[in-house]
Amino acid sequence: MARLPKSRKAGGFSVSQVPSLRNFRNWTPDETRTWIRQFIIMVVGLFFFALALMLSIYANVGANSWMVFHDGIAIQSPLTIGQASQSVGLVMILASWLVGIRPGMGTIFNMLLVGWFMDLIVWSGLIDYATSLPVQLTMLGLSILILGLSSGMYIKAGFGAGPRDSFNLAMIELTNMSITVSRWLIEGSVVVIGILLGGQFGYGTVIYAILIGPAVGLGFRVFGLHRTPTAAQRKASTDS
Repeated sequence: MARLPKSRKAGGFSVSQVPSLRNFRNWTPDETRTWIRQFIIMVVGLFFFALALMLSIYANVGANSWMVFHDGIAIQSPLTIGQASQSVGLVMILASWLVGIRPGMGTIFNMLLVGWFMDLIVWSGLIDYATSLPVQLTMLGLSILILGLSSGMYIKAGFGAGPRDSFNLAMIELTNMSITVSRWLIEGSVVVIGILLGGQFGYGTVIYAILIGPAVGLGFRVFGLHRTPTAAQRKASTDS
């Protein structure tokens, strides 16, 4: 009988567990198909994630907070914007690992593929910088929406979170800060550094910061990532 993939919790959300590569020689045909399907979902999700990030640059009104940082690094170094993203991701993976948060397959693929896809989009020349306000706002809105949906898509694949999420967890381990405060500090810091390096900052960056939470929430709902109840919530439910 085929062993169906189990579910696991990721950041409070229940996602499908892909078959472990350690046991790939013993996979059933169903497990092989599951792994391939989930891998394709992850890759497609990461492509759209990279597209969303680049749209925030091409909208020309201020990029996503991390893209301000990556853009600044690319301006001040020989690196492409995709290579800047990969370099930052690698540093975060190593820093998180030192704290004890080991990278998963999804963490590594996130670091590599998002950067490669970003440079591929630039190389293709298919997207031009927006110059009129209606086009700028449309591209910015699409960027936020696509980033939210693609976040749900690649997390749904079950290969794990990206390097920035791992770094956020590492900061929480070191400082005991709440996840909200940690994320604000990290993203606020990278925006400031990105601005100093000449990265593209504007009112679009502020709009992004306000709307990205609801957009990711939408992506999670679309892909069926339902938050698992905490122990306290389960106890309250049984007591009522």
